Amino acid sequence: MEIGIITDNLDSGLKAGTQRYTLQLVRNLLAIDRKNHYTLMHGEPSDLDIYHRPNVHEQVIRKPKSQLFKEVFVTPLRLRNSHLDIIHQTAQISPFPLKRKARIVTTIHDLAPIVVPHTHIPLMRFAYKHLLPFCLRNSDAVIAMSENTKRDVVRLCGVPEEKVRVIYGGVEAQYHPCARGEARRIQETHGLAPRYLLYVGTLQPRKNIPMLLRAFALLKRSSGFRDVQLVLAGEKGWMYKEIFDTISSLGIAKDTVPLGFVRDEDLPALYSGASAFVYPSLYEGFGLPPLEAMACGCPVITSNSSSLPEVVGDAGILVDPHDVQAWAGSIARVLSGKALARQMSRKGIARAKKFTWRKCAEETLKLYQELAQKE
Repeated sequence: MEIGIITDNLDSGLKAGTQRYTLQLVRNLLAIDRKNHYTLMHGEPSDLDIYHRPNVHEQVIRKPKSQLFKEVFVTPLRLRNSHLDIIHQTAQISPFPLKRKARIVTTIHDLAPIVVPHTHIPLMRFAYKHLLPFCLRNSDAVIAMSENTKRDVVRLCGVPEEKVRVIYGGVEAQYHPCARGEARRIQETHGLAPRYLLYVGTLQPRKNIPMLLRAFALLKRSSGFRDVQLVLAGEKGWMYKEIFDTISSLGIAKDTVPLGFVRDEDLPALYSGASAFVYPSLYEGFGLPPLEAMACGCPVITSNSSSLPEVVGDAGILVDPHDVQAWAGSIARVLSGKALARQMSRKGIARAKKFTWRKCAEETLKLYQELAQKE
């Protein structure tokens, strides 16, 4: 079987969840499958190890200025006479169907620009509303990252339910509880207080950070929590100005630490040293940061919306993403209750073990094989 995987989203680094998914999926596919041949297609030559394996062919498809234009039009034109049996687009927008023999698989991570449109720029809203449904309906199979995302794809994009397969993502082996000394080293490197709350993710409206800041300000009014910091680990995304305006208006600048991008190798220790992981997102297609936090033994408080309950289960505290009082109260419970925090830590570690990239790769390969056998 000749399998083509479009890996364009790796060209810009390994910062977003879609990039982590693509890299770990391909690495694990290559680890379990020595029989089939893979063509990895991207926009720039790369030194990543996945492109340099015996059963891998690297195909560079140069980028026009618009990544969206490339994904929808340029890539399918290059692939219309392809010898491939399977073409897998791992980052949402799949190629428009042209005359081809290949079966198209599209991974849909979330439908945020449709479900919470006010949190995205106009171009993203247009692409998801007008292009994505057409692409998904014309794919031979759609991989949804959660049952919630599957329901959204069927309901909002008109994709037949039987065409959508739920295949969860996983957590990398490096995410595990770190020794106290390693956690302390990361705290000292970044100048963090002994007690801190941690958020990891892009700074953008969908993550609902202004609400978290209001809950944090409410928490800080209690005498028992004046030494606690809120650490925001993640790059600025889009429409992020409200976050910093809110920090200023609430007078919590000295207790709020925007770290910016944090290297992968530092994240496990950062999670491990946190008193709690806080993730109030309005909508997620899967929820990789809460999973990583659980794997590191960090108590997780997250939203009770979209896919997050599927990932966290009963191992964390689920809170209405709009309820500031409930968030402040939940954080206070974890910070005050050592027994509760220990219990959440144990349950989180056990829960995280259910999600592996190997399992993700095995289920994806099974889907490829099913499609290849169809007439």
